[in-house]
Amino acid sequence: MTENGQRVLVVDDENSIRRYLRAALSAQGFTVHEAASGEEALTAVLRDRPDIIILDLGLPDIDGIEVTRRLREWSQTPIIILSVHEAENDKIAALGAGAANLAAERRTPWRCDGGGRKQTGADALPGCSGSSRRPGWRRGSSG
Repeated sequence: MTENGQRVLVVDDENSIRRYLRAALSAQGFTVHEAASGEEALTAVLRDRPDIIILDLGLPDIDGIEVTRRLREWSQTPIIILSVHEAENDKIAALGAGAANLAAERRTPWRCDGGGRKQTGADALPGCSGSSRRPGWRRGSSG
């Protein structure tokens, strides 16, 4: 598939998750940049100017909620929180900090459910459509 011009920053401390998302998003034509920590993420946003950020809450240095807060001080780049956190207050805090959407992270492959593709926000990812602040990820194949 040809590049679609959209840049995605994937921030997760687990290499296997970054590798999976890189493969899935690259196959859809996205240019994928990666960061393994909160500090790396803040630097990468300045350097790579992503159109969307996929951000894990459980990072080794700065948690994803704080990264979101810091980014919101100077950037409106849409952020999708990717997390294994089940606590409702973590989800509320992430959305309150400025995240556009939430997606559950599991140890099995996930794909985004839906049909449309828009230019920004959570809807910029392949197969994601509908209103923001509603998870659209579900278990299934990547293609």
